[in-house]
Amino acid sequence: MIEPLAPLFRGALEEIGDALFVDDGRAGPEPLGALLAGERLAGVLARFAARYDEPEARAVASQWSKLYFSRLLVPATAAAIAADWRLPLAPERMRVTLDAEGGVAAFALPEPGGAVRAGDAETRFGFLVEAHLPAAIDSLARASGLTRRVLWSNAGNLFERVVSHCAGLLGEAHPGVRHGRELLARRRLASGAANPLAEPVRYLADGTRQRRVCCLRYLVPALAYCGTCPLDRPPAVRSGN
Repeated sequence: MIEPLAPLFRGALEEIGDALFVDDGRAGPEPLGALLAGERLAGVLARFAARYDEPEARAVASQWSKLYFSRLLVPATAAAIAADWRLPLAPERMRVTLDAEGGVAAFALPEPGGAVRAGDAETRFGFLVEAHLPAAIDSLARASGLTRRVLWSNAGNLFERVVSHCAGLLGEAHPGVRHGRELLARRRLASGAANPLAEPVRYLADGTRQRRVCCLRYLVPALAYCGTCPLDRPPAVRSGN
């Protein structure tokens, strides 16, 4: 765990914080930049697929990306909102630990990062949205054939969950929460480029939370439809998220 962030990730949140730690140089983690840049990523995805029964390659990559984002994006976003903390997430400076099946277990960072006073959404989340996610998503898309739209949707789904969770704890008026809401609602970034995290989910009239883009989980025979699936399927077959 990143030591300065330990007070944030206590109790039930400790496991989330443990997915990030400062690299001590010991053997174990491998360079993340090399994993994302080379042919190794395709091999890791093939190994990850072995946990499922005859899965579709794009759906496997989607599930792998969800694990990747949950280990990285969730604690990084929570820290940015609740502690005004910016983590050093340039892929070429990070290392990653994979589990026995090829899933992401943890990320080693070159340093703990530091507190940054953010006056707007892009300043607060730029280290994640601009410095890390584009490279990771482009690499996954190349290795798997999965569209960037689905991958950004997977990231956005988790980002929205963290923002909403923080809103419940800190209130909607909290600057970090307000910036998170602003980023999710914005169609374009300050640069004029399209915002890939814009409106990843919608809430139906009955309060049901629903993704706007399907994650292709339904293409993995071993898995049920997710709880936020936008496809027209009976609720009885949905589970998980």
